Amino acid sequence: MEINPIKNVCDDKIFKLLFSKHYKLLRNYLKYRFNDVDIADEFAQNAFLILWENCGKIKPIQAKKFLFTTSYRLVLNHYRRNKIDKRHKEQLIYNEIDFKTPDILFDENELNLKIYAAIKALPEKQRIVFMMNRFENQTYKDISEVLQISEKSVEKRMQRALINLRTVLK
Repeated sequence: MEINPIKNVCDDKIFKLLFSKHYKLLRNYLKYRFNDVDIADEFAQNAFLILWENCGKIKPIQAKKFLFTTSYRLVLNHYRRNKIDKRHKEQLIYNEIDFKTPDILFDENELNLKIYAAIKALPEKQRIVFMMNRFENQTYKDISEVLQISEKSVEKRMQRALINLRTVLK
């Protein structure tokens, strides 16, 4: 039976004819191109599924090109996704490894002590606003309500606290 170029791919007979005519060729192309039999089978089948989902838009004469292009893009996307997933996994493993040497840990600890000492040395009103904002994650509005002062006052105290901390920690 010959494929009628005018008919629709949604016709069962035409679709079955396209499948029998192109499936093996498509699978072999993918197998040769990507050197993986499982991927070739999977994506050749997926290309036919996509052809069936879009059967109203594609004429039988366009089906072969559509199948080859679709399957090729599906495989490329698969490899891209796997490459990205692999990169993310490697990054997670890299982040889990602790590269800190004793010198770095000592310096870090020393810096933390300086920061806490600088915060402790702030005037009480500035220290309260700073700690509520930075350690309790409260907004200026929330702080102003709790301390019963204006938001501008909270903003000013925070600004002065940051200036003092920068000066001390330089």
